[in-house]
Amino acid sequence: MQLMAIFYTRPVLAFGRFPFLSGVMLAMSLNVEADDRFWVPLDTPPEAQDFPFFAVALNADELREHLRGAPEETSPQGLKLTLPLPDRRFTEMEAFYSPVMAPELAEKFPQIRTYKVKGLDLPTLSGRIDFTNAGFKAFLTTEGQSILIEPEKTFDPSAHQKQYRVFFKRDLPDVPRPINEGAQQEVNNQSNEQTRGQKADAQETDRQINTEEASRTPSQSSAQKDTGFLSRLWRSLTNWF
Repeated sequence: MQLMAIFYTRPVLAFGRFPFLSGVMLAMSLNVEADDRFWVPLDTPPEAQDFPFFAVALNADELREHLRGAPEETSPQGLKLTLPLPDRRFTEMEAFYSPVMAPELAEKFPQIRTYKVKGLDLPTLSGRIDFTNAGFKAFLTTEGQSILIEPEKTFDPSAHQKQYRVFFKRDLPDVPRPINEGAQQEVNNQSNEQTRGQKADAQETDRQINTEEASRTPSQSSAQKDTGFLSRLWRSLTNWF
């Protein structure tokens, strides 16, 4: 089906929840329409993008409240919701509440909630979504492709908190390392520094020994050479017999 969109050059009253937006796309005629309770597609020209992504605005408060109705993973049917895809389509999925924290921690941090999601109109699509203090995030996979939904603030700290990017992981130019990997790198750096220091100490010790040997008198050097020769000769005879 053909994509149909209407652009405006000022905020639209029908989307008063997003007064910061200009150039909002009101409607999309695709397999699944955008659920305007949660998502509003944005018009971001390709030349303004540092890598390919689909820009959207999210009403996080309403989506968070909607997801509180998601059943447990053991339920036969999940809570329906739509999620955006990098190719500017929207797909229908079902969500199941899937906590990853111990009950006492979940009670202490009620703002952190995680869910499993499964595709309805795209059965090969699945993954996890979550809400934290940093906002909404999604990690989806389908047929070997990874799809991420991240707050725009991840890339531009000055961005509005309602703005999000939807993109393929393969298009991300620089994937941030996990915290534990960064910590391990720091340990490796410290270890390398220590190794370099030990090598420098060993080189300095060798230099001092060479200097000391060079300062010895010829008779001392000759005596050492003779002693070394006799020691080697004695070891050879002992091994032979």
